[in-house]
Amino acid sequence: MERSVIKTGLILGVLLASLFNSHETFSQRKKDMDLEQYEILENNYRKAKEETIQVFYHTMKYESWMKLVWDKENISDKGVGFCTFQDPELKMAFLALKDQIFDLAEKKIDSKKLSSKFRITKNKNANNVRFITESIIIGNYSFQFVRTLDQKSVHVQKKEESGIWNYECGVPLEFDFH
Repeated sequence: MERSVIKTGLILGVLLASLFNSHETFSQRKKDMDLEQYEILENNYRKAKEETIQVFYHTMKYESWMKLVWDKENISDKGVGFCTFQDPELKMAFLALKDQIFDLAEKKIDSKKLSSKFRITKNKNANNVRFITESIIIGNYSFQFVRTLDQKSVHVQKKEESGIWNYECGVPLEFDFH
């Protein structure tokens, strides 16, 4: 009996220690975007006409408006927004994205990992500030949700064989016309 209690205690101790260690690893993972996510962010605005792109200093977690991508008014068998499903991989990636948006984490954006075109700000009320999610990479596609004071959208990029991410299409979700 005593041996059984000790054995059970040891097993519980090992389980708790492994849970603690995995939680610690998860917490560390949440803090920063990886280099590929910075590359995707840069490429989203490579052709932008603005001299400076203002981005809020950390990424967004899941917000309820993000699920509008799969609203019957946005998605069909042919595509979603300005994205057509000529490539079946894109359609599958959009379907997989549906489950992954709930895992979006708030991550600090390091201005040193971005070009001088970007300005990181803590001012939530700035007119041109963009709130972005970390990029979600599914196969050869990346998805980044973007919110400004007057619009919400998804930017989609495709990774070329050369390894370069190029803007593929976008999905406008909400607009406020002033």
